[in-house]
Amino acid sequence: MRKIRWACGTIGVCGVMLLLALPAAAQDVLKIDLDTGYEHWRSQDTDKPLLLNRTLASSVVLPNNDFLLAARPASAFAPAETPPTPHGSPTAGGLNANMLGFEYQYIRVRGSSDGRTQAFNLHGFDTTYVRWLSSCFGFEMDFGAAFGTPFPDVNARLLFGTAGIRAAFGREHTFWPWLHVGVGGANLRFEETALRIGHEIFDQYIGITPTPGSNVLSDTGVILRAGGGINVNLGNHFILKLAQVDYVYSHLFHQSQHNLGVNAGFYFAF
Repeated sequence: MRKIRWACGTIGVCGVMLLLALPAAAQDVLKIDLDTGYEHWRSQDTDKPLLLNRTLASSVVLPNNDFLLAARPASAFAPAETPPTPHGSPTAGGLNANMLGFEYQYIRVRGSSDGRTQAFNLHGFDTTYVRWLSSCFGFEMDFGAAFGTPFPDVNARLLFGTAGIRAAFGREHTFWPWLHVGVGGANLRFEETALRIGHEIFDQYIGITPTPGSNVLSDTGVILRAGGGINVNLGNHFILKLAQVDYVYSHLFHQSQHNLGVNAGFYFAF
């Protein structure tokens, strides 16, 4: 009987010690792995974590929520960092999907192949829209007009519009080059403004006579522009077109003209 009482007493003492140990076990730190989404119990006296599934871990009740907050790393509460700015530019307006440009334009129109019509200069403007389909390639459209006085008492006007493709290199940098090619239509018009003997332009005669419209010479044909330029990012929405140089081919008055185009201006990016 005495041995039975001793055994029961021993069992009772062990039970009390076990009950006292449960609160301490509940104080073990719950480590949350933010990368994998699993919860780990890490015992205070061992470095080997016990991996529990989310259902089992969620069923454990801690004495208070301070242990969860204390166990999470300080970086979990830090505000999100701003993505770094692309190298080489404090801003990158060139990364916008759309660009609308306004530019000054100079065109050197080459004369006729027989030399009877001399080369002349035209000055005007060009408006360009670019839609980027990726970081390197895009679609473009432009419309331009240029004016001049190629011969005494003769005014000239060139209207054109083209559509094509554009390729760029390093749009996130401050300086970035690009290439383009576009095809469209053009109209070149000459008008004599004073009574003179007349002029021969691209093998066509122009002069003021009693015949209505005899002082006007006009033709519409094909135009092709191919070249490139260098842009400069000035801000999130502004881009400077430092320079653009194009080979401009046109077919007017039944002749081919091999012309030079130079542009400079700015873009609004959005």
